[in-house]
Amino acid sequence: MTTLKYFIVVSLLSLSITILVGCKSGLIQDLETLEQDHTSYSNSIKSPQKRHIPKSIHSIIDQNYNNRFFKPWKLKRHHFQKKDIVSAFTRFKNQNGYGENKKKLLPNWITPIEKEATLSTFPNFTQPAITIKNTNLRLLPTKKPHFTHFKHNGEGFPFDNLQNSTIAAGTPIMITHITRRKDWVFIISPFAKGWIQVHDIAYAGPKFRKSYPSHKAFIAITKENIPLLSKRNQFLFDSNIGMIFPKIKRIKNHFLISIPQATSKRFAFSEKALISIKNARTKPIPLTTKNISNIANELLNKPYGWGGSFHNRDCSAMIQDMFVPFGILLPRNSKAQAHKGGIYFDLSTLSPKEKENIIIKNSIPYLTLVWLPGHIMLYIGQNDDKAIVFHNIWGLRTKDELGRKIIGKSVITTLDPGKNLRNADPNGSLIKRVEGITLLVPRYHL
Repeated sequence: MTTLKYFIVVSLLSLSITILVGCKSGLIQDLETLEQDHTSYSNSIKSPQKRHIPKSIHSIIDQNYNNRFFKPWKLKRHHFQKKDIVSAFTRFKNQNGYGENKKKLLPNWITPIEKEATLSTFPNFTQPAITIKNTNLRLLPTKKPHFTHFKHNGEGFPFDNLQNSTIAAGTPIMITHITRRKDWVFIISPFAKGWIQVHDIAYAGPKFRKSYPSHKAFIAITKENIPLLSKRNQFLFDSNIGMIFPKIKRIKNHFLISIPQATSKRFAFSEKALISIKNARTKPIPLTTKNISNIANELLNKPYGWGGSFHNRDCSAMIQDMFVPFGILLPRNSKAQAHKGGIYFDLSTLSPKEKENIIIKNSIPYLTLVWLPGHIMLYIGQNDDKAIVFHNIWGLRTKDELGRKIIGKSVITTLDPGKNLRNADPNGSLIKRVEGITLLVPRYHL
């Protein structure tokens, strides 16, 4: 047997075994056969180092990012809406749900929380502030969870209904209300509203609000779980992709940056910290396919976190954080990202085959979102005439008692992952449920 024939036979045998094992063992075939590395996809794209946005236009987009980021500090009292704070209490009053012990919550579980919130006095405390820790944004002022049920993997853990999002340290916010015990505050952030614990924020006085955003440049974190230490070598918090800080200057192989901290009276002041140039870059990073794929590789295989639970990311949080280093501020939830993040194209009336053909022919790799209700993905290219996407996903729908085949992390797949599974729910196919694509930036002819 010639070397070529031997290679072909072995390759076909290997592929057959992979497919057979995938079907029998419940493995998701995409995760076994597709390269889980963005480098291989970005390198196959023509001119991966080419800018997608002219530098002059990119600087305007980045300035718009900064304006939106610091917008909470410019809000006035007439911007505060009581319905924002009341709606969550109304929503959950008739939803008993389950607690962290898998037991049904008492019928009046929300009453003491509502009493402490003193909603009748809204807005009872208005103050610009800034987060000094990575913190959770809650729909109600409590750390306790609320789960719908635990019947299958599509509900219950980790889907805490009270978890709205996470907010990174260094995020400007506007406080509009404080609980009776003064341990929770209701806030407006650049992308969401909800409750934060008081010990995670500092009040931003006039001098701080003037100096903190006035720096000529900001650095964006480009690596994950990088500890930030003060110049006195004290741990402040972990920094991650999606976070930005004012840049003071560069010192050899480090950036000297400004980090918000709190005085004993809870007023914000700037603490200086150093971060290696290996872990951060001056914002905005040039918007090239290579640069986006480098950031995406840092986010690959990260655990799924509903609403930022356990300081992990869900699908829309990952997409939002991915584009922060490029000065692009996307909305927090998937529907808003699709409809407000760029140029949206409705595909809802098309067949799965028609959808995939249009996605492949009209998408810009690494700059096109693929949306279905409740989920958002990033188109990164094609493989064997199949659209390939990057997304953080909890699981795939199944027809058994578990309800989901859990993936639980950020992965690279086709638009029909899990179709090889014997118990796959055909109605759960991603491509069948796709409703549209969004070009994050127009096609510039550079």
